[in-house]
Amino acid sequence: MVTSRVLALSIGLMLLVVGTAAGAITMAPPPKIEQLAGAWIGPNDQTAYFRMEIDKAGHGLLVIQEDSPDGKFSFYRISKTTLSQYKISFALVPLNRADPTVALSGEASPGELLLVRSGINNGYNWHQNVSLQREDFLLQRILAVQKASAQFHAKAER
Repeated sequence: MVTSRVLALSIGLMLLVVGTAAGAITMAPPPKIEQLAGAWIGPNDQTAYFRMEIDKAGHGLLVIQEDSPDGKFSFYRISKTTLSQYKISFALVPLNRADPTVALSGEASPGELLLVRSGINNGYNWHQNVSLQREDFLLQRILAVQKASAQFHAKAER
């Protein structure tokens, strides 16, 4: 009798804890285009590097340092940004002979853009994952790591 009461109480307590924890995990509300305005920077899953500037209307510029041996740059004007909940896509206009088949879309949050760059090369459909973070946030983190490294080396030399 006591064992079944303890078991029932334990199960009830576990359900309460699990239910409370599950309820505490909520996603941030979907971003608005205005919230995404600013500079974004980051790599793809190979070796190209991206910098995107978006204004509050969703227009801007995308610069890509390609992963080619010469490290050439590709430029695209962002003529439109479409946002539906967390899904985002960009209408790109190639500049300076950039690849006209390139498309860019993915998921957006106020602090990160998880995108897929895709295109066609000699009939082959390709895609690359791209992770962009706000440039000001990323620069702060780089400076903090550099400072921590310098402080560590200074202490080690004593």
